[in-house]
Amino acid sequence: MSPRPSALPLEAPVESIGHLALALGGMESSFTGQLLHLIPKGDPVNRARLALAFPREVAAYETWMGFPTWRGSEKRPPTVGELLTVVDKNGWAWG
Repeated sequence: MSPRPSALPLEAPVESIGHLALALGGMESSFTGQLLHLIPKGDPVNRARLALAFPREVAAYETWMGFPTWRGSEKRPPTVGELLTVVDKNGWAWG
């Protein structure tokens, strides 16, 4: 099964969890959006369990949250294209 296409253009900034849900092909009120709100509430053990079932979503959230550390001194959110490139390059894309 392939992931749903992003509802945002690749050059759009990912500034919130709602934007992240749209980038992953969902909406903030969809299951994907609710899952993205749940991920940061989990302790490390439960986050690892979520990652077993939803690897792409957990990887996207963690990449999005860690973006300032790997983008250097630029003060801007990642674009959809940047985020998905990192997530999919690391093998978290669906087969």
